[in-house]
Parts: sequence; structure tokens; C-alpha cells
Amino acid sequence: MTKVNWKQTIVGLALAAMAVLASGCVTDDDGKDGRPPRYTGQEESGPAPDFNAFQIDDQVQVIFSGSSQPPDNHGERVNDDGTITLPLIGSVKAAGLAPKELEESIQRLYVPQYYKRLGVSVQREHRYFWVSGEVRQPSIQNYLGETTVLRAIAAAGHFTDFADVKNVKLTRKSGKQWLIDAKAAQKNAKYDPPVYPGDRIHVPKRFY
Repeated sequence: MTKVNWKQTIVGLALAAMAVLASGCVTDDDGKDGRPPRYTGQEESGPAPDFNAFQIDDQVQVIFSGSSQPPDNHGERVNDDGTITLPLIGSVKAAGLAPKELEESIQRLYVPQYYKRLGVSVQREHRYFWVSGEVRQPSIQNYLGETTVLRAIAAAGHFTDFADVKNVKLTRKSGKQWLIDAKAAQKNAKYDPPVYPGDRIHVPKRFY
């Protein structure tokens, strides 16, 4: 039977662990330890999405009026191909159009081919984002227009005394995640990313 040299084994394991640490494979910021990557202000270049326009999965409510027998009012989420389907006229592009633009598009498809007169009103459901964790008023908040992580946290009553302000997690509706350093964001706005409908902001607890 081979005799195990425990001293050599322990030394070998220690050297292996040191090599892993030295290689930089385990960090807090590169996402390789299971945590989201650190937001550096360069991840989302280009123009911001136009959230005045309908997006895929937005709920659209179409209300008809102005005729003795208008089509039934219609509610539907925008399909993956960017369309909704209405009585008589079928598939209609909705994604990328503002409510007023969609109203005009629908009306042109109904009038005068199917109706001499027809009023069309398009409404959208309220849009939200979430702020949870170590804030004084965790809440679901209405998305009312352009905002950022710091503004969203301020609207939720600011951080508690136990907040880990350097590791705020932002999760996009798409599932993409980043860690936000709120202290850095207070000093430089490029570290304070925009918040969009469907996003989730979570402030973890600080452990000493």
C-alpha cells in the first residue's frame, strides 16, 4: 500500500490555490465568480430605446367609436414579430410606433374600405420597474420617462444604513445584469445607467 505524504499534499493544495488567485480567475467584477459584471459606463452605447413607441410584449388596447356598429374593442400584447391582429384587417405593425402613429395607421386600414367613419383610440398599459432590498421604501414604481438607478433609489426613499451601495444589482427585462457602484455614480454620471420599463434594481445588505 502506498503511504500518503500528507505534508506534501497540503503544500501542493496551497500552491494550487495561490496559483488560481494569482491568475485572476476569481474576481468580484469580471462575472466569473457568478456575480454580474461591473457596470463601467460603456456597455450600452448608442441611442436609448424610444419607450414612447410600443415594444414587443407591450399591452395595446384599441378602442373604436364613431360608427353605429364599430368593431369590438381589442386588447392584445405586441407579438414577437412586432404586430397585433385586429378584426377584418388582420395583422398590423405596432412595435416602433407611438400611440398616435398606431391610431392613424389603424384608421387608414379601416377607412374607407370597411367604414365611412371610425374613431380609433390606442392606449397602453402602465409600465413599471422594481426597487427592492436595502432601500427605505421598496416598491414597484411607474415608469414615467427617463430615469436612472440613483434617481430610482432616491424615489424609493434612499438607501438604508445597511445597504451595500457599491454592489447594487441592475437586471434588465432581457435578463442582462450589472453591478452598480452607487458611490462612483454619485461622482460620475457615466456610472449611473438608465432604467427602463421592466427593469429590477436590488440593493443588497452590507456584511462586515
